[in-house]
Amino acid sequence: MPAREMRETKDGVRWKEVPYNEKREVMKRINVQLDAEGIPEVTLQVVSWRMSKALVNLKQSNPKQSEGL
Repeated sequence: MPAREMRETKDGVRWKEVPYNEKREVMKRINVQLDAEGIPEVTLQVVSWRMSKALVNLKQSNPKQSEGL
């Protein structure tokens, strides 16, 4: 749920606006979860692709929260 957490703490944020060190931290958290389930790690490129889509989807599914942008 990194995308939901990010939307809650940084409303209206776009993935390309997130600082590199925060992107790396998100990737590390995701990879810890994947490792716990026996799934291979993902690269920052994969995380970036998915996070950008997830943030857009969250914005579209909660239009009232995005009106103040």
